[in-house]
Amino acid sequence: MKVPLSWLKEYISTSLTAAQIADTLTNVGLEVESIRDSIFEIALTPNFAHSASIRGIARELSAATQESLTPLKFPPIEEDETSIQELTSITVENPVGCPRYACRLITGVLITPSPAWLRERIEQCGMRSVNNVVDVTNLVLLELGQPMHAFDFDRLAEQRIVVRNARQGEKIITLDGKEHYPTEETLLICDAKKAIAIAGIMGSADTEVSEKTTSILLESAFFKPSEIRRTGKRMGIHSDGSYRFERGTDPNGVIEALERATSLICSLSGGKTSRGVLDVKSQEFQPTKVSCRLSRINRILGTHLAMSEVETIFRLLGLTVAHIQEDHITVKAPTYRHDIHYEIDLIEEVARLYGYDNLHKKEKAFFRTSLLSHSPEYVFTRKVRCRLISEGLQEFLTCDLISPTQAALISTDNFPSRALIKLLNPHSIEHAVMRPSMLPGMLSVVKYNADHDIYSIAGFEVGRVHFTAKERYYEPAALSIVLTGERAKEQWEKKEGCVDFFDLKGIVVNFLEGIKIPLFSFCPSRYSNFHPKRQAVMMIENIEVGIIGEIHPLTLKEAGLEQPVYFAELNLEDLHRFVREVITMEPLPQFPASTRDWTVTLAEHIEVGTILKRIEHEQCELLESCSLLDLYRSDTLGSKRKNVTFRFVYRDRRKTLSLSAVEKEHFRITKSITEYLQRKSHDENSGTTASY
Repeated sequence: MKVPLSWLKEYISTSLTAAQIADTLTNVGLEVESIRDSIFEIALTPNFAHSASIRGIARELSAATQESLTPLKFPPIEEDETSIQELTSITVENPVGCPRYACRLITGVLITPSPAWLRERIEQCGMRSVNNVVDVTNLVLLELGQPMHAFDFDRLAEQRIVVRNARQGEKIITLDGKEHYPTEETLLICDAKKAIAIAGIMGSADTEVSEKTTSILLESAFFKPSEIRRTGKRMGIHSDGSYRFERGTDPNGVIEALERATSLICSLSGGKTSRGVLDVKSQEFQPTKVSCRLSRINRILGTHLAMSEVETIFRLLGLTVAHIQEDHITVKAPTYRHDIHYEIDLIEEVARLYGYDNLHKKEKAFFRTSLLSHSPEYVFTRKVRCRLISEGLQEFLTCDLISPTQAALISTDNFPSRALIKLLNPHSIEHAVMRPSMLPGMLSVVKYNADHDIYSIAGFEVGRVHFTAKERYYEPAALSIVLTGERAKEQWEKKEGCVDFFDLKGIVVNFLEGIKIPLFSFCPSRYSNFHPKRQAVMMIENIEVGIIGEIHPLTLKEAGLEQPVYFAELNLEDLHRFVREVITMEPLPQFPASTRDWTVTLAEHIEVGTILKRIEHEQCELLESCSLLDLYRSDTLGSKRKNVTFRFVYRDRRKTLSLSAVEKEHFRITKSITEYLQRKSHDENSGTTASY
C-alpha cells in the first residue's frame, strides 16, 4: 500500500520527518518497506485491515505520537427537491452476505478528466486516473478504506438495484473485459434483469461510467468478508476493493464515505444529488465489548504497567473504556477493528503501543541439538514414519522456506519473531524466511486442499525447523501432525463425525507408546497460537517435548481458514533420548484381579489427572492400575460440577486376593482422596461430595 506523506499530514499535523514516521509505524507493527519521493510503501498483514487507508495509517501514527487527528471536512451537499425514494429502490435478497447497502443518486453530471490535484493523488498511490467520477470513488477508497462503485443510472433496467445470489447459467462481463459464469453461491449486484457487478469485487462493462453518462447511482456497502474471499478465490478475481472487503471494512463508515464521495462528485462534475439516502441494513452494528485483566497483561508481557497506563493506551488506540474494576478493564472496540475479539487481542494492542523494544524477556529460550550420528537418527526417523503411517496418516512434504506473512502467523509468545532466519537474497517474497515451525506449511496444505473442496485431512511431516538462539543457528528434527474435517469417510457402517482434540491426543499417545517411550504426560498450556482451552504440552521427565491443540480461530482466520484445525509438533531429537531400547518382558499374572468403580463429584476446574496422580502416590502394592472410566456433566449437577468415575484394578501376584484385603485398601485410598478434596474445597469455599 502506497501512502503519500503530504496526504498523510492532512490527517495528522506532525513535525516528524519521513524517516521518523517510518520508524514510528514500524514500532506499532506496520512494516514500511520503502520510502521514495515522500511516498511510503507499507506492507499490511491481515490483522491490520483497519489501516488499509490514509486515515487508518493516520490513526496508528496518532496513537503512537499522541498527536490528535484532524477531522475530515467537506462542503455540505446541496440536494434537489426530488426524493431518491421516488426514483429508485434497493432490494437485498441475501442480508447475510450483504448486511448493509446504501446509495445516492446524482443527476446532471458532466464526465471530464480529473483535475490535476485529484489525478496526482490517485497516481501517487499506484492507480490509473480514469475520469472525475471514477477517480473520486478510488480517492475515497484510499482515503477512508471504503470501496465504492458508480453505476450509469440510465443503463439500469427499471432503474433499481437488487442484491442477490447468481442464478444458474448467468453470465457477467466485468470491467476488464472478461466473461464470468458465477456459481449460485456468488453474491451479485443486479438491476431488474441482469447482473451489473460481482459484489465487492468488480463491476460490469454494461453499466460503467462513460463520457455519455449524465446520471450516476453511487454505491457504498458492507459485505460479509468470508463471502467476498470465497468468491474471489473461486473466480480468480481480485481488486483493490475486494482486498479491503475480504479483510473487513467498517459497516458504520458506509454513509460517511458515501457523503464524502457525493460531495466531491457534485463539486467536480456540476451534478446535483437527489434528496435523501437509500440505506438498507439488516442489523445495527454495535462496538465489540472485550474485557482484559491487568494482571494477565503484565504476566504475558513481563511488564509492571498500572491500570491508568493501560487505560491511556486503549484511549489512544480509539478504544472506548466502558468499565474499570480492580484488576479488570472492559473496552468497546469500534466497528472498524475486526481484529479485536479476545483478551489476548487487547494484550497485543498494549504491547504494540507500549513498544516491543521495551518488553524485556527474563529467560532466554534454551535449545539443545542432538549428539547422535547420522545413522541412528535416520533409523529413528524411519521408524517414526512407519508408526505414523500405521496410524492412518498420510505423509506430507512442505518447503522449509515460507513467506513473511506465514511467519507472522507464529510470531507470538511461543515462536518469537527475533528467532526468525531471513534470507539475504530470496528468490521471491513467498520464500524469504526459514520456518521456525511446521505450522505455516501445514496450514498451507489445509488451505490448498480446502480451496479444492477437500476438507478432511489427516497427515504428518518429518523435517527440520530453523531458528536462532543465543546468536547461534539451530535446525533440529521435528515431527508435526495435522487433523481437520471428518473423522472417517462416509459409509453405512460408521457415523459421520468431525475430528476433535482427543482424536489428535489419541494418535500422539499411540505413537509415543509405539516407539517405546513409557512415561509421558500432558499439561495445560497457554500459547496464543492455540485455542486457550484446547491445548497441552507434552512432558517427559519435566522436559517439554512438544505441544498439541486446536489452532486459535484468529490464526486460522489470518491463514484464510474457517474449519477447526488440530496440530501437534514434537521435537524428535528430544524424543530419541527417551526411547527405551531394551524391552523387559513380564510374566502374565496367574491370579485373578478384583475391580472397583468409584464415582466422585468434582469442581469443573479440578483436573482428572491431578486425582490420578494422588492415587498413584498412595503407594498401594495391591493396586495394579487406576483409569478414568466415565465423565458426566448435566444441568442437575450444574455448570461448575462434573461426575468422574474411576476404575481400580487390584491384584496380588503371589496369591488370590481376599475380599477383606481389597475392601480395606480401596477404603483407605478413597478416604484419603476424599479428605484431600474436602481440604481443597474448604480452601476454595466450595463443597465437594463423593459417592462410592
